[in-house]
Amino acid sequence: MKDGVAVYTNVHRAPALTGFQGPRLVRIEDTPEGVSPLLADYYPGQEQSMASQQPRRKKADLLKEGLAGSGGTMAELKRLASSLNLMEDRYMARPAAELLVERGDPEAPRIARGLAATPVLGRDPNGDLLRAAFKQALAQEGIPNDVDQMARRFYAGRGGASKPQPSAESKLDSFGWENPGAASNAGGIMGLIRRLFGGG
Repeated sequence: MKDGVAVYTNVHRAPALTGFQGPRLVRIEDTPEGVSPLLADYYPGQEQSMASQQPRRKKADLLKEGLAGSGGTMAELKRLASSLNLMEDRYMARPAAELLVERGDPEAPRIARGLAATPVLGRDPNGDLLRAAFKQALAQEGIPNDVDQMARRFYAGRGGASKPQPSAESKLDSFGWENPGAASNAGGIMGLIRRLFGGG
């Protein structure tokens, strides 16, 4: 008897509670609290296994920890992002495009327009961390050809080409005739003369 609890060294020697004996506190010696005495021989580590179960960690925490412990190289960042199922091309393409603009690339105006057309809204904290890390790695190691092409395809394509403004000469046709709108070209003396002389 220990602290009002009957303690037995062997589960098989513990008395069976039958008849009208009423409830008794029975525990087998060295049996963890919370484990049924009758199951002590079969599940000796039940309490320890329950205590070892930890809540699942968030990807953001794992990513921050991984970034803090990495060397910051492109290869390491790719491996880390892939291991967390976070790797996406856009996390490399955008920082590469930003670097191209900062370095005065010939396509910088178009790339800048493409970047402005697709702003970062701050709704993807994991992406924000990866973009910042990839930008630092790209600045140090240089932009690989595949990432360069991807950045131009994503952002220069979205930026489009600036539309040329119509010049004064565009109002004249090849013969020097004034070239009004299509509606006025449909008929009239000027349209007839142009057709006669091969201008329309």
